[in-house]
Amino acid sequence: MVLLPFPRIGENCQTSSSDIILLPFIIIKFQIKIVSDNLTFAKCVKIIKNRKELTDEKIQELEEVVMDSVKARAIIDASKASMGMDISVLDLMNIEMFATRVIDLANYRFESFLLSSYC
Repeated sequence: MVLLPFPRIGENCQTSSSDIILLPFIIIKFQIKIVSDNLTFAKCVKIIKNRKELTDEKIQELEEVVMDSVKARAIIDASKASMGMDISVLDLMNIEMFATRVIDLANYRFESFLLSSYC
């Protein structure tokens, strides 16, 4: 773990997945991404919803989305190890609506691509 001072404007701040940047009154920890694709991430959000209510019963659904049992298990384990703040019902509704919108836009983009490739 590396502690870095507050970066000046214009400086390039290189960090690895376990580095911490100390900003005034803010600590940001960089973590490894389990899911890097936006569409897959949005689909996982729709399945997981509230991490406090995530159980091993949803691993099958996650496996179908990420197409990997190891990644699905890593998502479940990461949700259990997460120390984030509880999410309100209103915030959860907004997150679900945004994830639905991301999925719909990705599907629209794919359909548009298919239509344009046939014309």
